Amino acid sequence: STRVRSSAASDVYKRQLLMNFIDNSAFNLLNEPLYQKYVLPVIKEIETSYASEITVQKLSQQVYVTPQYLSRLFSKFLGCSVYKYLTNYRINKAKELLLTHQRMEIQQISQLVGFLDTSHFIAMFKKFTGITPLDFRKLN
Repeated sequence: STRVRSSAASDVYKRQLLMNFIDNSAFNLLNEPLYQKYVLPVIKEIETSYASEITVQKLSQQVYVTPQYLSRLFSKFLGCSVYKYLTNYRINKAKELLLTHQRMEIQQISQLVGFLDTSHFIAMFKKFTGITPLDFRKLN
């Protein structure tokens, strides 16, 4: 599959995430052992494998914990579940593609960011952003 990266948009996204971390926690996550051991490796896996079929089950197996425990850690440190983090990451990658590849079809973008079903992608995009991918492209 073709991977398209927009480093400027990616940097903005990472800065926004970092600001959320700072706003939502009184402690430094990088000094937090549970974050280092379980959450950070999963975040890195999501960032490199978001385009493939990954599940919370598979992610939790990689760090040798249950999906429930991993989701509790994500909630504690990031304020959301693993699934929500993964979906949000995919939606943000889709936004980058929608803006940088104006002629690329929605179906192709949904596949490039890891959604097997285009209608599910459109529904999740709308749930997370309030508008459809096509409307997002038109607005920008």
